[in-house]
Amino acid sequence: MGTACLLPGAIIGAILGSGSKKIVFNKSVETYQAQRETLRQYVQRANTIE
Repeated sequence: MGTACLLPGAIIGAILGSGSKKIVFNKSVETYQAQRETLRQYVQRANTIE
């Protein structure tokens, strides 16, 4: 069953993963502050303890 789901899963994953979100700042501090939470998910932290 896992083998049969491999190809459809790969196709669905490729479609969902290919989408991108573009954030244009144009030197605007207000835009940065509004998008800060969205950008936070892309930041890597070395010593994260939660």
